[in-house]
Amino acid sequence: MAGRVAADQKVPRPRKTPALHEAIRHLAMGPLLVHKGDAEPGVKPLWQGFARHTRFVRRVQLMRLMHALRIVWNDVS
Repeated sequence: MAGRVAADQKVPRPRKTPALHEAIRHLAMGPLLVHKGDAEPGVKPLWQGFARHTRFVRRVQLMRLMHALRIVWNDVS
C-alpha cells in the first residue's frame, strides 16, 4: 500500500512543522485521503481520528511496559 513504511525503514522528518489545519486534517482523515479541494473535517472524522490515535498510543505504552517487564524478568532469572 502506498504511503506505508516498513518497520525497519526510517521515516524522514518533515522540513517544516505542519500548520494547525493540516495537522487536524491529518488526524481526522489520515495522510492519504487529503485533497486540495476537500472541506474541513467534521466532528465525526475528528473523533474517529482521535480515537485511532489514542488506541495507537495505548498500544505503544503497553508494548513498552511489556518490554520493561521482560527486561526485569530476565534480570531476576
